Amino acid sequence: MRRLQAVFCSNAVVLLAGVFLAYSLFTLAMTWPVVAQLNTRLIGTGDDMWVHYWNDWRIKQILQQGGDIYYTPLLFHPTGVSLLHHNLAWVNIATWLFLEPIVGSFAAYNLVHLLHIPLCGLTMFLLGRRLFKLDGIAFLSGLVFAFWPYRITDVNHPNMISTEVFPLFMLFLLRLFRDGRQIRDGVIAGVLLALIGYMRWQLAILAGFMACLYVLYTLVWERGQWGWRTLAGLMVVVGVSVVLVAPAVYPLVRADLAGGFSDETYEMQLGSSQDLLNWLVPQQQHPLRDLYNRVFANYAGIPEGDRNSAFLGHIVLVLAGVGTVKRWKETRFWFILAAVCFLLALGPHLQFNGDHYVNISLPIRLIDWALPVRMLRYPHRFTALLALPVAALAGFGALVLRGWLARRQWGKRIARPAIFGTLSGLLILADYVSIPTATVSTHVPDFYLDLASEAGDFAIVELPGRRHDAAPYMFYQTAHGHPLQTGHISRVPSEALDFISSVPVLSMTYEEGTLNTKPPDISRQLAMLADAGFRYIVVHKDTITPEQLVQWRFYLVISPYYEDDEVLVYSTTHVVGEDCPLLHDLGMGLWMVEVGLSTEGVRPGDVLAVEVVWGTTASPGADFQVEMALVDEKGDAGQAERFALSPGWPADEWPENTIARARYSLVVDRWLDGGTYSVVLGLVQDGRPVGQGVEAGKVEVQLPERGFAVPVMAQEVGATFGGDLCLLGYDLEVEAGSLHVTLHWQALRRMDVSYTMFVHVFDPATGEIVSQADVVPYGYTYPTAWWEAGEVLSDEVTVSLEEVLPGTYGLAVGVYNADTGERLAISGQPSSFAVDDRRLFLPEEIAH
Repeated sequence: MRRLQAVFCSNAVVLLAGVFLAYSLFTLAMTWPVVAQLNTRLIGTGDDMWVHYWNDWRIKQILQQGGDIYYTPLLFHPTGVSLLHHNLAWVNIATWLFLEPIVGSFAAYNLVHLLHIPLCGLTMFLLGRRLFKLDGIAFLSGLVFAFWPYRITDVNHPNMISTEVFPLFMLFLLRLFRDGRQIRDGVIAGVLLALIGYMRWQLAILAGFMACLYVLYTLVWERGQWGWRTLAGLMVVVGVSVVLVAPAVYPLVRADLAGGFSDETYEMQLGSSQDLLNWLVPQQQHPLRDLYNRVFANYAGIPEGDRNSAFLGHIVLVLAGVGTVKRWKETRFWFILAAVCFLLALGPHLQFNGDHYVNISLPIRLIDWALPVRMLRYPHRFTALLALPVAALAGFGALVLRGWLARRQWGKRIARPAIFGTLSGLLILADYVSIPTATVSTHVPDFYLDLASEAGDFAIVELPGRRHDAAPYMFYQTAHGHPLQTGHISRVPSEALDFISSVPVLSMTYEEGTLNTKPPDISRQLAMLADAGFRYIVVHKDTITPEQLVQWRFYLVISPYYEDDEVLVYSTTHVVGEDCPLLHDLGMGLWMVEVGLSTEGVRPGDVLAVEVVWGTTASPGADFQVEMALVDEKGDAGQAERFALSPGWPADEWPENTIARARYSLVVDRWLDGGTYSVVLGLVQDGRPVGQGVEAGKVEVQLPERGFAVPVMAQEVGATFGGDLCLLGYDLEVEAGSLHVTLHWQALRRMDVSYTMFVHVFDPATGEIVSQADVVPYGYTYPTAWWEAGEVLSDEVTVSLEEVLPGTYGLAVGVYNADTGERLAISGQPSSFAVDDRRLFLPEEIAH
């Protein structure tokens, strides 16, 4: 008997080894070219995959150097960040730690990812042997589960595809109810459930959901399986799994209870509905994908990142349908599980071919309040569980199809296990083909490689610093080992962002990914970073626009510490005169580093600004004003104005090596003579000039062309408005859809106010205004405050008549102060012109 058992066990081991080897070979083919790039590239497209690699590296570092598993000082420096809610796939990490010394870190990561696929096939094969009693059919079922497109195409989440324990857990749950060894099978099922949790705790939720659904199913359809031992077995499952996961779950529960439970910590992303076509349209690499793209053009236009491939498969869908219909009693549970998973995976509302039907709510809405469901975060993750019932249904379908072929003379040969299995397997794999599998380079910029050998403990500011930008930075960190100001973790506690928020120049980096270039105190901003342990600011050129790069260079002023095609690096410590140029010496250690004018030509009333970068080679020890003067060619100051040197940071507080920006703006006097002026800046202390002024540049003051001749006009008026303006007359022209009124004005004196003129079109019977136009002369480019006394201007005003009903209408003209709304009084008008409500009524009526 023992010899027979040994032979049986030996045969079983050989069988399982052969099955695993077969699935492994298929895996190498279905994930090509990963096997050819094991040590040079990583499976994935970026984003979360970098984080999983970082997780492996960090745990290895803790094992070697010590540290807290649930806290890291390497991210969100200087406060560090809690990793209690971070996604740590412990089984993956442990496997990587085992393989890494043997094959290297990159190959170990790739192999961990690849191993999940044949293991999924093997465990589904074991479950299939129980369900179908035929190894060939079980093998086909394993192919479906292993090469499920949702698994194969999800290259960035090795922890989400690690569902190989699901079939084993379900196998022992079936045994618990049906084989009479409830306690033993309960213990094993509990261990397997805990193992699923250590792979990813969200997978444990899915496994628990499957178990609960099966328990409900047995209560309805298989009550005969229930007894006290069954209940005891289920209690063992729960007890064993809770005990085993307690060491990992306890710190999380303790922290949540101590800090107060936050709904935001576990929040279902209900905005992430998945298109129904995700399950019907094949993955991007499928030979028929172009055909589907033509048929479903809107769906094809959805970015790949906004949808998750969950293709069921043409062959698999047919087999699952056949199995469900023909073997309903055996497939009932699997059909229910598949239907529930599918409906929940769709999300909160129906989406089809890119169109959202938000009024059609879906079942997830009924349970999205439940904590376990909220912890899943994304409804589409139910697709990971959907693979199991679909694989089971497809297996039953293959069983039915093989039996149908075997009963026909022409089909007996095809129904032979080897032929049927080969043909069916190849069709399934062809339908699930997803090659080439996406991989990314393991290249690390040269700067980081040099940084690894640089002495000292210091941190790095990485820009841009958004969450998704930070994932590759964490990969680079595995090469240099220094802390970062940002990070990409599953849940970021608000306190982790306190430092970023406290430094104005960084305040926009995490949410918007850009430097805040408004703070003028550049050196003080850099000093805050240096005091917190940051030595370098690294700008990644490929993730920002050329305009941003120019803007950041301009703002920071200092010369880069390092630059190549990939990165631009600044030091947080600098020496004025060495790391930035010295342009003009104003004495007392105060220098102009840069100076520039906002424009080279202005008109009276325009704003002229001077941008200055100040630098100090010694502390000035006193505060100053800056006098900005426009000096003509004779050396006379036509206009001058004084400003605080640095309003928010007085110069008497400036230390050595200060760099500060300042902007000084004056409004060019309206009555300044035209010509070329030197813009001269000088220091003023206690009301007296200090030292020599510095020419910041030259500006041309361009006077407007003034006219004083009275033009010919169709209608003369001569009415005065407020003693400032005279309406000499006007011309009228009516076109289809518009009225053109040319008003001829004369300034009676220089004015300090920019007046607004209006033309009203009104109904003479009711006085109702049916259309109007309010204007500043010459399209707001020549306000009345710029007019010289006696100057004459003709300004055409266009009033739209498109919305005016046909009829006869009157016209009125007026002038008002836009700041106060007060209209100017009218006097001196001819007797044929009426005045009311400070409006001048024109005698003409227009027909429209």
